[in-house]
Amino acid sequence: MPSPPLPTDMSPLMAELERIALAKSKIEEFDARRTSLADEIRRCKEGDSSLDDFRKLLHELTQEKMSHVEELRQINSDINTIEEAIKQTESDRQRAFETARRLLNETMRLKDQANVLGRNAGASELLADPVIPQEDLTKLMLDQQLRIAAPASNASSAFGQLMMGSGDGGFTVMSQGLPTMVPYDPPRLVDSVVAGGSSNAASNSAKHQPLPPMKTCQSCQQQIHRNAPICPMCKSKSRSKNPKKPKRKADD
Repeated sequence: MPSPPLPTDMSPLMAELERIALAKSKIEEFDARRTSLADEIRRCKEGDSSLDDFRKLLHELTQEKMSHVEELRQINSDINTIEEAIKQTESDRQRAFETARRLLNETMRLKDQANVLGRNAGASELLADPVIPQEDLTKLMLDQQLRIAAPASNASSAFGQLMMGSGDGGFTVMSQGLPTMVPYDPPRLVDSVVAGGSSNAASNSAKHQPLPPMKTCQSCQQQIHRNAPICPMCKSKSRSKNPKKPKRKADD
């Protein structure tokens, strides 16, 4: 069977093919753009989900931070409170020490006066018991000496006088037999109080003795009392270069 004859004019057919090819190209471009749009929409949804998670985490971290800030604020408040309590306690303690030292001075004056008056009247020692326990007295006087001491040499000298006493009774007896008080030096009180009475102080009240001789500690090189068995500064044993010889018995 013979093929149909080809049309002589091909222009309409070519135009139709071009329209079909253009439509196909647009469809392919549409599919690509729709796929890209779907991808972007998916990314937006993922971004929204991530943002929600991040915001939630940020909120939790902020809450935790605020809790720690509150804890730190409370800790700082407690520290300030404790520091104020320490300052107040130290101030109260210092006032108590000052009051105790003042009362000790007054008590020792009254004790010495009573003993002197008793001896002048021909009586024996009226008040021979210690005013306060030796441990409390040592703490009271030592704490005050360490607070007011300046250079180490001055501190050691004052401490040596504190531990061994200066031999000064603290008042003089006038011709009428009545004690007249003079400025009282706290370290000079210790000798009579630690010894258990004030007889030595009263017997020496009519005259002022010079300060006891001092010596240098071989360990810390501080000045201490010549007869001190232990250095009050470094706690090392102290030996005198000229030790006292033991007394001979009467039968020898």
